[in-house]
Amino acid sequence: MKNTRVGFPIQLFLCVALTGFLASCTPSDPNPTARSEAPPDTAGGAAQRSSDEPPPDSETNDGQNQDATTEVASEKPPVTVTDAGDSATIVISFDDIDLPIDADMVFRPFMMTDRAQSLDGKRVRINGFMLADAKTRGIKEFILVKNTECKFGPGGQADHLVNVKVNIDNGVIHRVDAVSIEGVLTINPFTGFDGNTWSIFDMECDRVEKYKPRR
Repeated sequence: MKNTRVGFPIQLFLCVALTGFLASCTPSDPNPTARSEAPPDTAGGAAQRSSDEPPPDSETNDGQNQDATTEVASEKPPVTVTDAGDSATIVISFDDIDLPIDADMVFRPFMMTDRAQSLDGKRVRINGFMLADAKTRGIKEFILVKNTECKFGPGGQADHLVNVKVNIDNGVIHRVDAVSIEGVLTINPFTGFDGNTWSIFDMECDRVEKYKPRR
């Protein structure tokens, strides 16, 4: 019993000494943080970048699509024309000859627009209404107005009508409904007795027919 009690402290001392010795022999890591960091996964990064990048031909397709869009946007609308003998008839409306002039005013050259000027001497087709006249048949001259509220003379707007001379042997009949007329349009301002401009455009007309909406 005496020897067992003496040996136990000795064994405990030897274990403590051995543990300290082993700890002193293990090399210390001067940069434990750097050791804990994993090297970058270059293969994984490359794969991620490859998945984010568009396929090689997508840039070319985008360029082609952009060029096609630009080409379509740059196209100008064609001028509407119809065959009429040896010449072409330009289909217009009163909007094409609209000028910055009010009722009971004197026309000045600066009021003429480029669009209206370009139609001078051209064969055109325009729709409107025949201003009421005392004659109903064999009409050789009439006023074509933009709408039934337009006037010729005092209170009328000169660019909302056309002074028409009919070049048809038996003339034409008066129509209440809208008509379509064709002929050569000319710029020829006419001054009324009140000193104001009553009309600006004339037409040498060779066709008058009932207006038919185009579908």
